[in-house]
Amino acid sequence: MELKSGDKVYYRISQETEKYGATVVSMYDEDIVLEVFKEAHPNFSAGQYLRISGPDYEYYTEVIDINGNVLRLKRMWTEKREYFRIDDVFPVIVSKSAEDSPCKKTRILSGYGMDISETDVPDDSISPRLWKMLVDINTKLKLIMERLQLEKEGLVKAPQKEVNLSASGIRFVVDEKIEVGDTVEVKMLLPTCPPVGINTFGTAVRVKEMGNGKYELALRFADIDDEIRDEIIQYTIKRQREIIRKKRKQKGNDV
Repeated sequence: MELKSGDKVYYRISQETEKYGATVVSMYDEDIVLEVFKEAHPNFSAGQYLRISGPDYEYYTEVIDINGNVLRLKRMWTEKREYFRIDDVFPVIVSKSAEDSPCKKTRILSGYGMDISETDVPDDSISPRLWKMLVDINTKLKLIMERLQLEKEGLVKAPQKEVNLSASGIRFVVDEKIEVGDTVEVKMLLPTCPPVGINTFGTAVRVKEMGNGKYELALRFADIDDEIRDEIIQYTIKRQREIIRKKRKQKGNDV
């Protein structure tokens, strides 16, 4: 069932948990117009991603235009169809997971830097210049700690793999025979800025023998929470746009 005018829905900003109420003004093809309730709604900006909970589906959208408390959104995907899939190359470590493994929950691999926000208001006794220096030092320390954590997980020197990635799963070629139904641990390093390491688990849903001891393996992610799913979705959307821009540029050069 599609959203329709007059439907009462909930929405939240991607990677945040708090939900807000809204009413669907109109919906046509990929275009959704949403009137958000005035009370306690957040500040919006074009390019933000919103997740809308409808009667039967969840929609992932991008804010295109804002007019007061009326938003025009572009629908990116819904639960009724497959997430964006991209072909890419980045560091991946694959291993078959033991059945009695104590932890099989997806997690983001990050460092242990203490968060200090530039928006925090320091005490009057602290020099603003000193505060800025502390923030800069903390940011650099956090990046160093995250780098060390990625090195500890083996991702910095991990081999590059050709993958087909979406927020629901991943496909690549492996050297080990995996059976359908097996649980597989995957560590991957998304080439964002800064890079994001993800440790995830998936269930083998398809295995295709390629010859020479190689197998094409398709995994569906298991126990993946919204924060990590959103991280993958935003990466695939950004990467898809980069690929489209590159193709358009190449086409223009060929003319």
